[in-house]
Amino acid sequence: MSHPVVQNIIIFSAGESERNGNLEKVKEFLKKAGHRCHGWRELFQGANNASAVALLPMLLKKIPTFDFAIILGDGVDLLSKFRNEEVQRRIMRDNVLFETGLCTMALGADRVVLLMENDIRIPEDLHGVGVGNLGVEYLEYSNERQGDLEAKLERLLDYIGKKAGEIHPVVIGAAISTADGYFNNFILRFWENVEQGFVDAKSGNKDLIFPLHEKISMRILIPKSISHTLGGRIRKYYEEEGYRTGIIPTGEFRGVEFRYKMDEAGNLVVCDIPSTVTASYNTVVDILQLDADDEKDADAELRFLNKELDSFVRTLRKVMVEEKVAAKERSFKRAEEKIRMIVDGVKRVSLERVDL
Repeated sequence: MSHPVVQNIIIFSAGESERNGNLEKVKEFLKKAGHRCHGWRELFQGANNASAVALLPMLLKKIPTFDFAIILGDGVDLLSKFRNEEVQRRIMRDNVLFETGLCTMALGADRVVLLMENDIRIPEDLHGVGVGNLGVEYLEYSNERQGDLEAKLERLLDYIGKKAGEIHPVVIGAAISTADGYFNNFILRFWENVEQGFVDAKSGNKDLIFPLHEKISMRILIPKSISHTLGGRIRKYYEEEGYRTGIIPTGEFRGVEFRYKMDEAGNLVVCDIPSTVTASYNTVVDILQLDADDEKDADAELRFLNKELDSFVRTLRKVMVEEKVAAKERSFKRAEEKIRMIVDGVKRVSLERVDL
């Protein structure tokens, strides 16, 4: 099965999974499928003192930069007494439980997968109270000589492919809120008001231009990378590509400013590069400046920024669905004819990832 959405995946384990080769097996399997995978020890490669790593600050910084976490739970410890009763049950290491909790809070339960050796005792908190099934995705495998780990990895790959395109409620970063605000404050406001006409900002001519609605299209260009220089790169792109500035002066609360090209046949192409994604850059910088005993991690910054950009695009695609647009406009008590025009306009919006 093909999974075109490349995901950054961190794999946690106790030492046994490293000794028996399971960690490397999972890592290589996912890499062959096109994903970027890191074993947990790689998180500490930039530590100033590798023999005395401040574990919690490092994990708080690094885990949110990933899309998925895989937890390998081998039964390496033995539980002999539980609630004053004698038991003999294999359990996974307490550090693996700790990392499961951190990953779940940082990424959301749907982005954490437990790969558990069979017949391992699972703590009650992972089952949930009165639910009876795990709060996180759970795959059990056999670790014997003729084990079935590889077969379970196929199911893991399918699960990642399914969840990669979904928005989850636990998000560290600004991308989802900025994407929703961008859709409401620019895309929707343009289509709600363009029929009232616009003026060219630099022509000096105050006469309104009224393009035919069906001849208008909109290109939303999402940068493939963001940094503190993004604003300058956006301005340079508009200038080099010959985009002019238009303003709809009666855009309800305030005018709507946009970049456009218009040919002799009256075809109007509106182009916009959302500068609001710079909020994601600032958020990433703030989080990765958390105090920990390590050097600047350019890879972590790049992972986080790519994750934010992907979230921005996914959110826009979700909110631009016809039914959602129509429902939003009906909440403003707009006439059905007006709603149809706005919905038709949003259908002519394209999302493109570009190098700037």
